Amino acid sequence: MAESKSPQVMRALLRNAPISPRKMRLASGLVAGLKVQEALDRLEFTPRKSARILRKVLDSAISNAENNHGADIDELIVSLIRVDKGLVLSRFRARARGRYGVIEKPRCNIEVRVGTEIDPGRPVRPRQSKKSAKSAKAKAKAAAPVKAAAESSAKEE
Repeated sequence: MAESKSPQVMRALLRNAPISPRKMRLASGLVAGLKVQEALDRLEFTPRKSARILRKVLDSAISNAENNHGADIDELIVSLIRVDKGLVLSRFRARARGRYGVIEKPRCNIEVRVGTEIDPGRPVRPRQSKKSAKSAKAKAKAAAPVKAAAESSAKEE
């Protein structure tokens, strides 16, 4: 019986990166699903703090794949980037009449997986903006009565 070789996947984690998850997801959307070298190039020339942090995590994942599994860097793909909410630091700022205001400093946890294939459990696709998601729902809703009418006329014939 022949052994089926599962694709090598290596990961790198960064916990409590000092940036909000929303800002980090902007940079992660640029490189998800790309070849490793192309992803590094994109992050190198993206002038954002999130890109600088993500590049370091991606470098770590590549090093893990190369040193621990002897993977060929030219064949590696960024198979998964997951950005989750981390700790939220609370700070206080003095306000008028003896009150205070809460300042929240969000942090995020970043997981980067590199491998020879895209992770099948989590498809990589660009996120839809709220506006385009609403317009897609509206189009589906408008098409529903037309579709129902066409089906009823087909049954009558």
